[in-house]
Amino acid sequence: MSILKLFSSPSPEKLKQKGDALFEAGLWGQARLAYDRAIYKLENQRRTKYL
Repeated sequence: MSILKLFSSPSPEKLKQKGDALFEAGLWGQARLAYDRAIYKLENQRRTKYL
């Protein structure tokens, strides 16, 4: 993932909210993708914090 995409994409919190909404709508696959993106972005933010 490019560094620009990391900073220009939605925050992990927004991605979690999107995942919650998709889950409630019964779109479990898309919800899983949103949750996975949120976790990935959160992990990258934590990693870069300590560099």
